[in-house]
Amino acid sequence: MVKIVDIGKLNAINADMFLKKKMDEVGMAASELAHKLKVSPVTVHRWLNTSRKVSPEQAIEIAKIINCDPTEILFPTKKFDTIELHSYAEDYIVKKLHKKNYRDIIIPGGFYTPSTKAVQFYAPGREAHNEIHLFERSGVTDYDYDGFSENAINSTCYVEPTEKCRKKGCRDVICLIEIDKSQPTFRLNLLHPETKKPISKVATNVDPRDIKIAAPRKMTFFESYNKYKPGRLPSNKINPYK
Repeated sequence: MVKIVDIGKLNAINADMFLKKKMDEVGMAASELAHKLKVSPVTVHRWLNTSRKVSPEQAIEIAKIINCDPTEILFPTKKFDTIELHSYAEDYIVKKLHKKNYRDIIIPGGFYTPSTKAVQFYAPGREAHNEIHLFERSGVTDYDYDGFSENAINSTCYVEPTEKCRKKGCRDVICLIEIDKSQPTFRLNLLHPETKKPISKVATNVDPRDIKIAAPRKMTFFESYNKYKPGRLPSNKINPYK
């Protein structure tokens, strides 16, 4: 199942996880910390669920108890992975953004690797408009991503054809890959993820050797700082899809 994350909520959660993490490391319960600080357990729980902030004076006392720097409680390190977005998808056909519209996006921690591919959906009026999809490519060598992932079959994938097929009109797509069981040899069908029909006229009985990249989708999320509201098309002057 693809994981959908609201990155705005993720930022808020990560900002206050240091205190809980340190308490877990030293094996200290909220009630014990409250007792040592001589405060109500409710106060500690409010710190942990982010409904109340820790004061500088309280941070100093907490740091003495759990053996850390007070600044790490007041200003916890926010470490987020970023990736440069180069592509968008319109009805599952993947297209390149203009270089001037390349931009770094924050992605949820733990989902980034050097072979991660990010694609933003362009679908005004639909719920998925501006949704970011992350795919995991394989065979990483200086940005040359070759071959199938072992999890590509029966998965929704980012698919890139070989240069030979590209000259015949094949395009980068996001599709569901399935084995063509009507053929005696190992052939593939590339299906539209929603309709489950071939995504193009040449998307059936595909030789796997004609596919350069088949990267399974590993998660999707929305950015909390989108400049463009879902369902609204920005003017051409600022449209990143042009």
